[in-house]
Amino acid sequence: MMNCSRILSVVILLGLLLSLIPTTAGAVPLTDPKIGGMTAFVFNGTSVTVTDGTDTNYEIVVYHADDTETNPQTTTAGNSVTYSVPAGDDGELSIAIKKAGGAYVFSGNGKGNITVKKGATGNAYLHLNGLTLSSSFTSVITVNKDSTVPCTIYAMSNTVNTLTDAAQNNSDLYTDNAAAESAVIKAKASSNVWILGNGTLNINGNAKNGIKGNGKLTIAGNVQLNVNAVDNGISGEDTVTVYSGNIDVTTHEGDGIKCGADDTPTGDIVIHGGTFTIDAYADGIQATANLTIHGGVFDITCFGGYTATYDGDSDAYPSAKGLKASGSYTDENGVETDATECYLTINGGYFLINSPDDAIHSDKDVAVTAGVLDLYSADDGIHSEYANVIGKQNADNNDLYITIHKCYEGIEGANITIHSGIINIFASDDSINAANSDLGSSEPGGFGGSSGNSYAFSIDITGGIIYCASLSGDCLDSNRDFTISGGTLVVLGSITQQDNTAVDTDGTFAIQGGEILTIGNSGMLKNPTTTQNYCSWTATGSATASTGGSSSGGSSSIGRPNRPNQGGMPGGSSSGGSVVGNNKQLTITDVSGKTLISVAIQWDGNPSGSASYALYSNASLASGSSYTLTVGTVQTISGGSNITSHDVSKQPQTPATDESVTPASPDGIIASEANSGADEPSPTPTPTPTVLYGDVDGNGTVTAADALEILKNVVGNVTLTDNQVTAADVDNSGNVSSADALYVLKWVVGKIDRFPIEQA
Repeated sequence: MMNCSRILSVVILLGLLLSLIPTTAGAVPLTDPKIGGMTAFVFNGTSVTVTDGTDTNYEIVVYHADDTETNPQTTTAGNSVTYSVPAGDDGELSIAIKKAGGAYVFSGNGKGNITVKKGATGNAYLHLNGLTLSSSFTSVITVNKDSTVPCTIYAMSNTVNTLTDAAQNNSDLYTDNAAAESAVIKAKASSNVWILGNGTLNINGNAKNGIKGNGKLTIAGNVQLNVNAVDNGISGEDTVTVYSGNIDVTTHEGDGIKCGADDTPTGDIVIHGGTFTIDAYADGIQATANLTIHGGVFDITCFGGYTATYDGDSDAYPSAKGLKASGSYTDENGVETDATECYLTINGGYFLINSPDDAIHSDKDVAVTAGVLDLYSADDGIHSEYANVIGKQNADNNDLYITIHKCYEGIEGANITIHSGIINIFASDDSINAANSDLGSSEPGGFGGSSGNSYAFSIDITGGIIYCASLSGDCLDSNRDFTISGGTLVVLGSITQQDNTAVDTDGTFAIQGGEILTIGNSGMLKNPTTTQNYCSWTATGSATASTGGSSSGGSSSIGRPNRPNQGGMPGGSSSGGSVVGNNKQLTITDVSGKTLISVAIQWDGNPSGSASYALYSNASLASGSSYTLTVGTVQTISGGSNITSHDVSKQPQTPATDESVTPASPDGIIASEANSGADEPSPTPTPTPTVLYGDVDGNGTVTAADALEILKNVVGNVTLTDNQVTAADVDNSGNVSSADALYVLKWVVGKIDRFPIEQA
């Protein structure tokens, strides 16, 4: 497999460090607000002590599961009042923030809940300053409907805040509980909730959902948000937007993050940045309408991963897709209807997805323009029902790295277009497949199918460096047409199944430009129609290649445009024999000895067998010239692809977002925080010492521990000295970031032998 051991090493190291990797562009660098002067609530068991501050728009009652209220007991001491649940009362304290809103601070350890009144007209700020609060029968924090002004839940720096509900908070199961809200934090229709801060917020959803927003839900700042829920971790109905933060979600029956309503086709998720560690029973991130990701770091496992026992066709198993734009709703006539949008777009970020279902899925279109994607799936790597567009026209290939390490089918869609990127696919069936669930159905203007008219499927390669290998399927399979007009494409068909080949189309196989090498069995060979020359090799049953690197024998010949030619070894036949086997280096040279392409031929799983046919085409081939195919010992793979003769960077860097985004924050948040606290004095400059770049901890060696120190510094867990900053800034950018940590990791596992600063 392509560079597996080293890439896996990087992935494992990244997995260990994910919780410390900072948010990407779009994060808002917030400073904690001054909480002095705010009304303060301190919980202690079934009591809360209140010291009034500037804003006093609140009331406190004893709330019961039958949705009734009674008065608490009160005790006054100095400037504070303590409210308590009377002895024998089965209710709990409820602090209600009135419509006028205001800023309040909560701390202590107790039982109770906090609500924001219906139809709030003033911003409400709930500052959690070391709060542990649980409720026996309702949500711990509720924002009632029509509160369209922002309600901000803010976790203060250096505090751990824990909110927990009970099983009785599930309105589906406990129908006699009128107070049940089915979420630890519940925001009702038309609400606008922000979760911010620099501290930790733990959400324990013992009833159903962790966080449920029926209106707008936004996460930003540097908050460490840990959600453990029975059903969905973070759920919305209108929009869920994440600008930044460190988000860790575990679910036991539902999705990690989802957005969608039961009765409307709404449900958009937009992620600009952040770090996500999601261990979901069902889908990792799912939007009924559209899912758009501009950046971030994502470690997503669904239903135990691709090795789990799983049957996606059985109702006994959930949908367990990594990223998903798909869903349905019940319309006004009571009819379940598929959502109409379902667009999934990735414009940047790092993704490690491990799922037994599709890693990435859309019921409509997929567009992946930039980022680093490491995908493991027991089904499809990237699936769309219609358009599946990878890369951007005229883009740098190094902007996008996709490695589908494990899958049944790699990239699937009705119309697949690849414009750019460094793409590696290892599939058990088809690596690239133009098909969808409508295959064979009647649609006008199409091709084939039982009625003679089905969808006009297509695969178009206009750029990119693409290596794909299939164990048992047709590596590249279009149920209509396939065209290559640019880029470099290496296609390895099955060497274990004689009835499958490298390229299989029901329509045309057109070579109009670019560079293509196909290798596989010739029993079901599909000859191309071309506008550029190509050469091909077949082998006799007894011919084998020398491990010393000798030619595979005979001279090859050039196929004229639109006229296939199968030259090759003397006595070559159309099937059987060996042109190249697994774990061999295949090189094609011209008469001068110049290497045109060199490829490490590797199928996943080390299957036995060999390919009996090879075809190669690029614009430089000249009619009448001879070209030699040489097979030798596989070379050490040092690039991002098995195609070693091309300029592929050593190892992808986690990209930043395509755009720098500052959220339109609730009024007063940025202003109140920007002026808070005294400015820290600038450190006294010291002379720049002679340093070992990358050796942040100063022990004389560069290890993963140095990368960890860099990440801790970026998220504020440690402060580096000037000497350490000099050692850490290995990319010579002038500041220390997660990019420096990734360069150190690449150096540790041998992906690079010099840092960028050493090449300047």
